[in-house]
Formats: sequence, C-alpha cells, structure tokens
Amino acid sequence: MKFRVPPWDYYAIVAEKHGFKVDGKQIKQDFKKSYTQLMKHHPNFGKQSIKWQNWWDEIIKQTFRDKLPISSINKISKQLIEDFTSTKCFVKANGCDELLELLSKNGIALGVISNYDPRLHKILNNLNIDDSFEFILTSYDIGFSKPDKRLFKIAQERINGITCGSQCLHIGDDFVKDYEGAMKAGWNAVLITEETDAEQSHMCVYKSLLDLHNAIESHKLCFS
Repeated sequence: MKFRVPPWDYYAIVAEKHGFKVDGKQIKQDFKKSYTQLMKHHPNFGKQSIKWQNWWDEIIKQTFRDKLPISSINKISKQLIEDFTSTKCFVKANGCDELLELLSKNGIALGVISNYDPRLHKILNNLNIDDSFEFILTSYDIGFSKPDKRLFKIAQERINGITCGSQCLHIGDDFVKDYEGAMKAGWNAVLITEETDAEQSHMCVYKSLLDLHNAIESHKLCFS
C-alpha cells in the first residue's frame, strides 16, 4: 500500500475543510520535525510510554501549533487519526493485486511486517487485501521495529515448514529498514524504489511491484 497523498498534504486538506488555509510547505516542515522528535523520545509510536493514539495526537498538535485554535486542532486530530485507517489516505501500490494473485496461485505463504501502529489491520481490511496474508505483524504489536532481526525471526516462525531465513523473501521500499534488515536476518530481499543508484547494481531492485511481478512471472527474479 502507499499514501494517496503525502501525510502533510492531507493534513492541509483537512485543515482547509475545517475552514483554515495553511501553508503547505510549513505544514510539511513541522510534520517532519515533530515526527522525528516523537520517534526519538517515544519510539515505536509510543508503545512503551504514551501509546499510539496520544503519539499521533501530539504529532498533529505540534504540526498545527500556533496556526489554529486548540479547539479546532482537537477536532482535526480526531478526524485525521480516523481517516488514516481509510482509503481516503491509502491506496494499493501499482501491481499489488497482480503480485498477490501470482504468489498466492503458486502456493507462496504471505505475511506483512510493518513499522506501524495497530491501525494497519483496519487499513488492509479497507483495501480488501487482509485475507491475502497468513499474518500481519506491526512493530507496535510485537514491540520491535525493522531493521531489528527479532521482528524477522518472529515472522519466520509464523510460517509452517520454514526452517531457515534463506527460504524467506522480504519486499520493501526502505533500504535500511527493509533491504538491509532482511539481509542481516538471513533472508532474501527485494527493494522497491524508483530512485537509481549505482551502489544498487548488485542488489535486487525493481521500480514497482508490477515490475517485480513481471520478473517473477518470466522467471527472471534472481538474488545476489
């Protein structure tokens, strides 16, 4: 899945619906700043401290602070936290349906490992793809975040018949958290990115899930 629009853009859209015109560039800057600070002081969406609802509420309040009345920020926060479980904010990535169908047809056990809060279950349900997976693991539920090897180990144990990491493949879009994390856990890995980097020449990289689907279907998928 992917964001329909960047989160900070949606924040500005919702603020405008509540009657406030905000500077999109400033919202983006303040969102990123507050996200970084909260993730540093309350890791994993506040799992061990303030809990995920309060974590996101604080992100929203810091993003809109000194721009909107606090009463309006509270209303906007409530809407944003709910909207970010829906198709208002998330869509399936290009090639998602085709890839899921191909892998399922070939008897591949599928699961999800995500650095996210418990809303992921509802998001995948709203996208009508949750039934495609044997398990859905969020960093919040498990207590570990990618690239921590323990999260990959727990996922590996969820699939019957898997005895070693080399039997597993992780597909993700973040080099450190997804690609390196999986490789260091002994898994195979595919990186999905549109960016071209000479250092990626030895890696298994595709521009989209559709490109990955086509490589698998034509038996051209290989690992370094």
